[in-house]
Amino acid sequence: MMSHLIDLARQNEMLKQTKVSFIPVMGSEEELVEAALVASRKDKSLLGRRVYEAARNRLAYLSSLHGEKMESEEAIELRVWEKNGLLKEGSLDVVDRWVRNLGGMIHNQLRRVVSQVQSRGGRAVVVANYRNDLGAVCFLSR
Repeated sequence: MMSHLIDLARQNEMLKQTKVSFIPVMGSEEELVEAALVASRKDKSLLGRRVYEAARNRLAYLSSLHGEKMESEEAIELRVWEKNGLLKEGSLDVVDRWVRNLGGMIHNQLRRVVSQVQSRGGRAVVVANYRNDLGAVCFLSR
């Protein structure tokens, strides 16, 4: 039990010390960020919480570039659900299986992005709707 808590603490520190990038495959960066926010909103895992925080921070930043306040999460969620329907975030394998089971596909471009991130020692969280991938949230050491 104690070693599990130590591992979680180490993972938390590692994730805090990483650079986060949103790499869209379908649509814009803002669409990917919004989908990542909605997909990870109720995810209680450490990585899910980090995706949620990164998406929230990025949306606030993008809104400030336009001189606007960030919309409420409820408004974002409604718009994202209307456009995308079901959403999933997670590892490439898990999301790929989910999308294929629903008759969709994951693009090779996203597979290459995930492979490059992993080869550099980072982690990639794939975000997809029920038809195809939207992109990846990438965590790389600074």
